[in-house]
Amino acid sequence: MFCCTSDEASGANGPCTPCVETLTVQSPEEWITGLDQNQQAPEDSTQRRRVVVTFERPDGHEKEIHFYHRPLGIEFSGEETVVVQRVHRFSQGEKAKVEMNWVVRAVDESRTNVLDALQAAVVLLPEVPPITHVTMTFRKPEAMDKVEDVMLRGRPLGITFTKTAPLRVKTVKPHSHSAGLGISRGWILLGIDGEPLPQRLEEAMEVVQFKVSNLPDLK
Repeated sequence: MFCCTSDEASGANGPCTPCVETLTVQSPEEWITGLDQNQQAPEDSTQRRRVVVTFERPDGHEKEIHFYHRPLGIEFSGEETVVVQRVHRFSQGEKAKVEMNWVVRAVDESRTNVLDALQAAVVLLPEVPPITHVTMTFRKPEAMDKVEDVMLRGRPLGITFTKTAPLRVKTVKPHSHSAGLGISRGWILLGIDGEPLPQRLEEAMEVVQFKVSNLPDLK
């Protein structure tokens, strides 16, 4: 196995240590909705409850991922050897780029009974906080292609999009949430929450539907 440690400095001749890469999954406030100027950055990650899962990738290298909320959005199989079978779309697992067939080797540095340890640790994590808003980035053809961010805080939005790429605003319902924010017919949707929309139409629509479906209902 590839070794990324050196014994030259200490003069030791111990066994080679596997290369371990560490990744911290941002809190949902960061990776789902982004931080606007009125929000405070999340507290120091060292002060929050977390679960550190060490995965072994097919190339033999190990990768540590820190999770702070449940659910992880990952399905596993096996007991002696715990293997990733599925990673759900838009989940923390997908955000961390966890892939199928990765093997769980440790949970919080423990390498024994990893399945039981994982289940016990994850249940103690706080649930993913609800989404309070989404920010849509539009290009406005009627205003010399000016780009504008619009924060939407509830559903229904009161708009429909074309079923062609790029997604354009097809209709805006009078007196709706979107109309009140100034969204107009013909605006082109470029991204959501600071991330560009996928180029494929089906994937772009899936992202929009997921984001909007998690907004609170407008009263």
